[in-house]
Amino acid sequence: MLPILYSRNMVLIISQDNDYSTLEVIKWLKHFKVKYIRINSDDQVHIQEWDLQKKSFIFKIEDASVNLDSISYIWSEVVIPKLDNFIKKI
Repeated sequence: MLPILYSRNMVLIISQDNDYSTLEVIKWLKHFKVKYIRINSDDQVHIQEWDLQKKSFIFKIEDASVNLDSISYIWSEVVIPKLDNFIKKI
């Protein structure tokens, strides 16, 4: 079983591979010992658990699972589509 990353102050970084500004942000996060997870535009993200009653949404990326509740901030270098448009298409 993969470890579930859970820390109330985690930063979710959405970027493209080798993006210079993202690399600089990560340097600062490491310097200040801030936990983060990075998703690149070409990464495959899989939904591991989605339970509306428990208000639980866990996704898997590479070697870890991440509870969405643990994400406090999102930093993005790519355009994120509106979630409501995404949900309507499902």
